[in-house]
Amino acid sequence: MIIGFYLVEMVIILSLLSSRIENGYDKLNEQYDIGNNLFSSSVLYLILSLIVTFIFTFLVSSIVPK
Repeated sequence: MIIGFYLVEMVIILSLLSSRIENGYDKLNEQYDIGNNLFSSSVLYLILSLIVTFIFTFLVSSIVPK
């Protein structure tokens, strides 16, 4: 959960900085960039966390006898 909060915080900060460098101070474009980046980073985080969970579950089940 802490990693999720850190992810959201970093995406917002980096999106703001990137948007201001590319477009100047444009509030609408900043919010649009934040929304796009939050969605894509959340989907990527979900996919990667599921893959890692399945890998570790497989490793633990092969080590620990039932």
